[in-house]
Amino acid sequence: GERRLKALVRPRHAAMWLVRKHTELSFPEMGRVFSRDHATVQHGVRKIETQVKRDADLENTIQAIERNLGI
Repeated sequence: GERRLKALVRPRHAAMWLVRKHTELSFPEMGRVFSRDHATVQHGVRKIETQVKRDADLENTIQAIERNLGI
């Protein structure tokens, strides 16, 4: 949805990052999927790219999600 609850932002950004990594969707297409502007999607993807390099727990969580999804 349109809400910006802090508890939902990081998971949403991680989902955007996963979609970007595992699909051929463009940022505008992803924006439509997430009901966000393409620039917001770009920001979310960049944010997770930066955080995953610094936060081993986040990296492990994302890897677990990928395993659970079979990707």
